Amino acid sequence: MPEKIVSKALDNRIACWIGIEIAKYFYENKIELSNDPLVFTTQEEVGLRGAKTPHLMLNQI
Repeated sequence: MPEKIVSKALDNRIACWIGIEIAKYFYENKIELSNDPLVFTTQEEVGLRGAKTPHLMLNQI
């Protein structure tokens, strides 16, 4: 492994990878989330704009 990894938006890329790995783990181990959704969002640096849409949509369910 290199000592340092540098990339544009590395925090976002790693977060996506972690989310996908968690979803795969749940699927492979047949873990049900019951009523807990798994949500990916964008634009967290811009006043959490990306989190507003899923929040509004999930409150209607």
